[in-house]
Amino acid sequence: MNYKTILPVNAESPSILDVYCILERIADVSGAGSKNKKIKLLQSLFSRMDLVEIDFLLRVLFGEVRIGASKGLILEATSKMANVSLSDVLHAYMMLSDVGDVIRVARETP
Repeated sequence: MNYKTILPVNAESPSILDVYCILERIADVSGAGSKNKKIKLLQSLFSRMDLVEIDFLLRVLFGEVRIGASKGLILEATSKMANVSLSDVLHAYMMLSDVGDVIRVARETP
């Protein structure tokens, strides 16, 4: 791989929503040629980011970022956000085993 092709160029940094949408597109790609399509999507994303942003995104993707908030605090905030009991949120976490999934379900449930 030619790493020069993913180094930042002079472009506006992507928003968090832009990054999320591209990552969703990457997750949806499948079938023949999917590896190359995913690489091209990542290259297009990285080309709009500076090296600090790329480093941070990669650490987030590989689970190496510490945000300073414990899971318990995040789950408590989720219960307040969704206006449900903490025990219900903790039960959901016990069943789903992923804080992100719990937050998504809490946001989507009326």
